[in-house]
Amino acid sequence: MLEKLQPPEWERLSCRHTQPQGKQTQENRPEAQAEAIRGQGQGTVFVLGLGAVGLQVFVLLRPQSSRYCSQPLLTNLVGSIVLTFFAIGLTVLLTQLEPVPAALKALLSVFGVGSFGEGVCTVVLTVLATDCEKTTPELYYLSVLLSVGSLMSTEIKMASRGKMETSKLKQNLEEQLDRLMQQLQDLEECRDELDTDEYEETKKETLEQLSEFNDSLKKIMSGNMTLVDELSGMQLAIQAAISQAFKTPEVIRLFAKKQPGQLRTRLAEMDRDLMVGKLERDLYTQQKVEILTALRKLGEKLTADDEAFLSANAGAVLSQFEKVSSDLGSGDKVLALASCEVEKAKK
Repeated sequence: MLEKLQPPEWERLSCRHTQPQGKQTQENRPEAQAEAIRGQGQGTVFVLGLGAVGLQVFVLLRPQSSRYCSQPLLTNLVGSIVLTFFAIGLTVLLTQLEPVPAALKALLSVFGVGSFGEGVCTVVLTVLATDCEKTTPELYYLSVLLSVGSLMSTEIKMASRGKMETSKLKQNLEEQLDRLMQQLQDLEECRDELDTDEYEETKKETLEQLSEFNDSLKKIMSGNMTLVDELSGMQLAIQAAISQAFKTPEVIRLFAKKQPGQLRTRLAEMDRDLMVGKLERDLYTQQKVEILTALRKLGEKLTADDEAFLSANAGAVLSQFEKVSSDLGSGDKVLALASCEVEKAKK
């Protein structure tokens, strides 16, 4: 697991942000979406559970189900009904309790083991009870249905567990990146309160933290193609920050989170601010170049005017970054450039 990186000691600066901003709240949308998806999933489980109980009780009460069968399918059905009731009850508890108590988590683990054991038992008994198809057909075919459902449920759980772990890891990484980008933003806003040595030293510390973060990210992504797809944009954005190709924390943050729509919104706001005199031309040019480069790296199509602007105003470092990062698979070359820039900053 990625360790928390310690921020530089600059709490003394009066211009630091002391409260989260509205835009950051909006950027936490993936977490809210995960909650909504989890709630929908629990509701689906509840409805399916009621349907399953109804079907199982119906078969249990059928006269033919009490006939002779070489395997204890009827006893197994009773156990399945009990576990289904437990599943419904746990689903209700999960929808009502937030955060989930440790005791309930432990109970969920025990239930998961029991449910898996019941599924294995159902599959084995069904395979051995082919003769019951004639004596207790309804019970036998329900057992077949439960066996197939158990196998599918196991597959879905394994897949969803992997997705959940990836989602949590990505959220943790995004929080780390947000904090480092906030440090850079605070540093620029507090620049007037620092002398040159303090500013350079603090910036160097933050760039070193970004470099460590990037090394950890690279190890996490190694050999895992799912994570490569999920986090490649974040890695490229971090490398852009380390190499000083990008200097605007907010642009780096949006680039890392693959949010081309918000990048275009920011560009439109910058165009308006330039027209009314709220943004200096040099700063406008720098940030527009960064945004257009980020959009290109995210696969967005640029207009002919934007391409011309980018070609005319891209600096040497940004041009070099563009060259070595022509695709997301060239991380090693970009990292080499980033490391070189960090070493220059240390001298």
